[in-house]
Amino acid sequence: MPNLVKNHVILAALLVATLVLSACSNETRSPSAGGSTPGASRSSDETAQPGAAMDGGAQPVEPRALIAQRCANCHGLERVKEARHDEAGWRSTVQRMRSKGAQVDEIQQAAIAAFLAGGGGAEL
Repeated sequence: MPNLVKNHVILAALLVATLVLSACSNETRSPSAGGSTPGASRSSDETAQPGAAMDGGAQPVEPRALIAQRCANCHGLERVKEARHDEAGWRSTVQRMRSKGAQVDEIQQAAIAAFLAGGGGAEL
């Protein structure tokens, strides 16, 4: 009997871990601040922004929306607008924010860094 209980506890723990990981991965794929959903048609302005990249699902990464969604949760956008870094500096800054819990994957990190290094911060 003790082995049966032990197996059920392990199975329950694995199920909970799977649900938590699934929920976390879905957070990084939320619709953009503009209300568009993945697969929706995009204007040429949206796809031509500096720093635009493709995520693993072949959807354009929209750095401006990511910054509004993920960076502004912890600090104001004025801080981002005023900072001046080259692309390596922005990658380092975004990596530091990721270590503090920012929900940004590596592809999004690269797109944000390229966008901000290219002067996109002034457009926020």
